[in-house]
Amino acid sequence: MDQPTHAGWLITTRRRAAAAVGLTALLFALSIRAEMHPSYTDSSWLFLNGIPHGWLTTAFDLVLYGFYCYVAFDFIRATKGRERLFIIGCFGFLLAPVKTLRPQWAEPVAFLEFFGTTLSLLAALSLLVRPEAAASAGPPSPPQS
Repeated sequence: MDQPTHAGWLITTRRRAAAAVGLTALLFALSIRAEMHPSYTDSSWLFLNGIPHGWLTTAFDLVLYGFYCYVAFDFIRATKGRERLFIIGCFGFLLAPVKTLRPQWAEPVAFLEFFGTTLSLLAALSLLVRPEAAASAGPPSPPQS
């Protein structure tokens, strides 16, 4: 089976890297808050309480979850290196349904989500300091005179 070719980088500029750092820093702060104060987190998954319940809501949740999984795997396949670590960490929230299906796994899954967010933040910071596209381009050529 042929592997897809690497189409291009997702984070190519420092502006995009700064946006990635800002987004993952927010997710990191929210995950720290969820670990320190678990009573403030919602128990629902995609919908907030008050939205109609039943099979239609469950079906919509499953379709949306499937779409999120497809997007996550597509992004992971399209990246490599530190950018792949960033994407893997960002999609750690996809483990959330495991907490609902197996309540005894709630604490280990929460730690995995926290670890993924931490990994994503560190990868985004490393991309901000030294962008992957600039690092893979090689040394600059001497000026032509």
